[in-house]
Amino acid sequence: MAKIPLLLAANTESGGDGLAVEGTSFGKPMAVAATADPENGYRMGYVACREGAALGLNWSFAPIVDINRDFHNPITNVRTFGDDPEKIVSFASRYMDTGKRACGSLLHRKIRRQESRQG
Repeated sequence: MAKIPLLLAANTESGGDGLAVEGTSFGKPMAVAATADPENGYRMGYVACREGAALGLNWSFAPIVDINRDFHNPITNVRTFGDDPEKIVSFASRYMDTGKRACGSLLHRKIRRQESRQG
């Protein structure tokens, strides 16, 4: 056993498919937010957390808490919970509750400050 454990990190912004191709894709954050039920943010985080933990994930780069100001931006686009800051907070908060309660993994909110179009 190593004295220092391996740090295994992945993007798990849309479910358990961030670390393994066979993981469960829960849906992109914008699609989850379109349900208008923040509990789906928890469910998405739970799937990502449980499946990531099963593979040894201990650092998740999720959720993305950008505000979608330009739907043409291919970097943020459907990877955000939308353009309403209150909705973003409610879904991201519920997603992050899973890291504390279900898996004990470290979550890292992804915030990008991009004003220009990229692609």
